[in-house]
Amino acid sequence: MASEDLTVSLLAFTGIYRRNMLKVLKEIQRIFTDYGWGSTDFRKEECRKALSEWDRARGQRIVAEHDRLVRANRSPSPPDPLDEFSD
Repeated sequence: MASEDLTVSLLAFTGIYRRNMLKVLKEIQRIFTDYGWGSTDFRKEECRKALSEWDRARGQRIVAEHDRLVRANRSPSPPDPLDEFSD
């Protein structure tokens, strides 16, 4: 039974990972196309800057999401047994 649960979890993770990767690839593709990829008007330096900004913003989103999940899943601290004797 545990192995079936693990298989289901791995399949779910794989699906989420693939969806996220497709989203990332589409975002990168959009940036390249916005800056003229495939034409003689390709603005390489502007595209490079836009990709760098996108990467920085993506990193910030990932960190913010991680912090949000950590806060949401944080267990309350156990009571300090010495608190009873502080009075």
